[in-house]
Amino acid sequence: MRSSIQNKIKGNPFIGPIRVLYAVLIAGLLLTSCKSTKRIISADGTSTSAVEIIRQHNTAAPSFKTLQSRLRINYSDAKKSQSVTISLRMEKDKTIWMSAKFAGLITVAKAMITPDKVQYYEKIGGTYFDGDFDIISKFLGTPLTFNQLQNVLLGQVMDEVTPKKVEVTFKDNFIQLTPKKELGNLRKLFLLQPSTLKTAFQQIDKVDSGEHLEVSYTEYQRIGDKLYPQNVEILARQKDETSQIKVEFRGIELNDPMSFPFSIPSGYEEITVE
Repeated sequence: MRSSIQNKIKGNPFIGPIRVLYAVLIAGLLLTSCKSTKRIISADGTSTSAVEIIRQHNTAAPSFKTLQSRLRINYSDAKKSQSVTISLRMEKDKTIWMSAKFAGLITVAKAMITPDKVQYYEKIGGTYFDGDFDIISKFLGTPLTFNQLQNVLLGQVMDEVTPKKVEVTFKDNFIQLTPKKELGNLRKLFLLQPSTLKTAFQQIDKVDSGEHLEVSYTEYQRIGDKLYPQNVEILARQKDETSQIKVEFRGIELNDPMSFPFSIPSGYEEITVE
């Protein structure tokens, strides 16, 4: 028996961890940025070429083989607030694995994401999803890839950033990246921190539906010679509903041997994307 994601979301008392996963996926709507080679004049009067800014941002991307961390999630909307702990494991460019625990003890959901597959199950409702990014992209109404999801977790602009794809300007003490060409009904905005060239803010709006998503990187932590997110705030608005998610990355560890245990329990009900 199958049912839709929309139907299964309604009434689930442990929807917090599920929405966290969906919010990260929806963050993939922050799509392609677009084109410039001019020089940017900063607030202190110094100038840097757009090409150099883009090069430094790409160079700032974390480099590792494996990563693991505990994410402390605080979720709130108009009706409720919840806290949940998510164990995050990553093999760079290959696997993103998440295990959500309620009260830090009871596993309520797991997700296994690779470039070719998106798998997920939750124990409260006994449901699972087994698909790929093509299916998720159709559900979201715009393309979404593994690399985009990985980038948002690592504090990088979602899509590939090149001088041919982005307009670079300096605004309100931030470096702003904006599309030269809008994609359909999407409106996007990316801000970089001038001192580190790491992402400070990402925003996406869907004009036709009024959906709004913003991801703010309020604090980074240095591990070796790279910066990784420490505190991230997500604001999602759909019509008259607003959700806020605060994410704290705790104890990031790099390049340790790790496994990615994942098996969909028998007897669970498959959910479909409609």
